[in-house]
Amino acid sequence: MRVLTPPVVFSIVCLLVSPTLQAQDKSQSHQFQLAAGNDEWTNTGFRLTQGDLVVIFASGTVTVGALMGQVDADGRNSRQATGIGFIEGKVGSGNPFAVGQRFAFGADQVGTLKLRVHDTNYADNTGTFTVTVIRIPASQVPAVETYTPDDDGPSEGTAPPANNAVYVAAMKTDLRNLVTAEEAFFADSVKYTAKIGPGGLNYSVSSGNTWPTVRLTRDGWNAVIGNGNTPTRCAIFIGSASAPPAIKEGAPNCQ
Repeated sequence: MRVLTPPVVFSIVCLLVSPTLQAQDKSQSHQFQLAAGNDEWTNTGFRLTQGDLVVIFASGTVTVGALMGQVDADGRNSRQATGIGFIEGKVGSGNPFAVGQRFAFGADQVGTLKLRVHDTNYADNTGTFTVTVIRIPASQVPAVETYTPDDDGPSEGTAPPANNAVYVAAMKTDLRNLVTAEEAFFADSVKYTAKIGPGGLNYSVSSGNTWPTVRLTRDGWNAVIGNGNTPTRCAIFIGSASAPPAIKEGAPNCQ
């Protein structure tokens, strides 16, 4: 599985912005309810082949136990990211990956796309997410103009490429996954960390994205991530200290 990186399709960018749009071929669009109390993987009905493009939208809230309460598909309650309750997916027997409320990726393996709510105890979960999955077969993916930066990357003041929204989507996804990794570390260590790798966060980034710069703050942390194909940078923070352009805790923002 790879988060969308170049070459990409302009129509996918439109889908990311407008979740009400449906694929022209209705057989490639499927909406269903994903139960929070089901610990089994739910078959989306799509068997992917290499090169297929997939967009997933999820709405609503579910309850993941009395302590965490209601969370959205990103695993966030009214206060913060909880590290549980978010939607995750996998293709075939591949490794799980975070999906959340909005996600787009290009399939790099053959297999059935499955989803579930991420948790360790499903017995006290209630509610369902409404999930829409849109698949564009590889044979129907049109070619688009790609952006090729200089060897040293985009220069200062360089205008974003035409397909910048896709790079932004990949960076935002990695930052949301970083929140999940930090919350998992906090659950074990009762503290956050700026270290990625052994002794730190179990975390990786999408192809094309740089490793995030993580800084600890008095009551949380912040991070900035980039992509070698665009001058746009994205930030996120947890705690009371904002990290422009991020202005809402736990919500990645880019500039």
